[in-house]
Amino acid sequence: MITDSFDDKSESKINPCLKENAAEVDACIVTFSHVIESYVKDNYDLEQIGQSAAVTGNLPIYRLCRNGKKFAFIKSYAGASACVATIEDTLSEVKTDKYIVFGGSGCLNKEIAHGKVMIPTEAYRDEGTSYHYAPASDYITVKNADIVAEFMESSGIPFVKGKTWTTDSFYRETINNFEKRKADGCISVEMECSAIQAMCDFRGLDLYMFLTCGDLLDAPKHIYRSGDGKYKGTQHDAAHFEIALSLAEYAAKSENTDISIELLTDLNIDEVRKIQRDDISTDFVDDADTIMELTQYGIDHGCIGDTYAIKYKSEYIGVILLGEAIEWETDPPEMKETPFYRLMGFVLDKRYRGSGIGSYVLEKVIDTCYKKYGARPIALGCHKNNHGAERFYLKHGFKKTKYTEGNDYYYLRYPSNE
Repeated sequence: MITDSFDDKSESKINPCLKENAAEVDACIVTFSHVIESYVKDNYDLEQIGQSAAVTGNLPIYRLCRNGKKFAFIKSYAGASACVATIEDTLSEVKTDKYIVFGGSGCLNKEIAHGKVMIPTEAYRDEGTSYHYAPASDYITVKNADIVAEFMESSGIPFVKGKTWTTDSFYRETINNFEKRKADGCISVEMECSAIQAMCDFRGLDLYMFLTCGDLLDAPKHIYRSGDGKYKGTQHDAAHFEIALSLAEYAAKSENTDISIELLTDLNIDEVRKIQRDDISTDFVDDADTIMELTQYGIDHGCIGDTYAIKYKSEYIGVILLGEAIEWETDPPEMKETPFYRLMGFVLDKRYRGSGIGSYVLEKVIDTCYKKYGARPIALGCHKNNHGAERFYLKHGFKKTKYTEGNDYYYLRYPSNE
């Protein structure tokens, strides 16, 4: 079937690759509106830090600052494939794992959604792009809908949560399909949400999305609400950029307050054993007991480093070891010339992947290790078929080498000042 396009068993021929001089920002804000782009250029001090190159014209990526935070901003082309390609391009130009996306939509239920910001909770996948990033399904969950709703509520902004219908064909939103989607609980129709969420899940990014009602489909005749320069309350309303910017600040400063790490010991190992990781083979990542044995081996041999149990609120959800690398015969030549750390056993409960927790924990553990023991290069082994982990580590500055230990390729990361 054509919907079976998802392939996570082989590498892509083309991949985004973060540039060494890429600007680090707290989040990237994406609009589809040329009116909003003009507003931002006229009202903010912008610096161009990159671009998405396209045959139809290059799209500049800007940086703006507010309240000590740095944000990227880009106007994307509309439509699932064009928007996803644009965001993928930014992955080479800016370093962030948070994307704030806002745009227009058609309103499918005027009694529920009309006049309010719409926060998609699930997206019906009536487009083709998402099937290259996620296994086939009718709907995809929009993971950070609750966080967006918390922000809207705390800001006093009227909103409604519900399903959205993502379609590739603006002119084929037929009456029968409209009725089906409305009966299914969809309150809006747009052209990007399901594809962006699938791509973000695949790349390990956090998506924060909200929609504005531009068209009213839930009426005897199609009502288009953003013509004749009447932008207030539509997708061209500059106030919605201000909402997106405040949401970006909210996502940047409120994240990770419920995440903590503590040393792995006999007191918490039983809880760590309970994490849901049945989809991750021990060929890919060692189990908790093996990591505990490796930790004790390091202690017995006087190695510096630590092994942490990862907690979300009161629940144990993962484990990670970062410690002094004892030399192995298979180590790359670089590791035999200078002291290294070795990263091992990093795994999260499957319920918490794709939420930004893994990125936060990795950088926190590295930062803690550097402050406690001093900076060194880091080595890890990643199974040749563990493509999800490969994407994750490449995103975090690890470089794949040609050297292997069994089925694992060595990946190396050097301190940022080297």
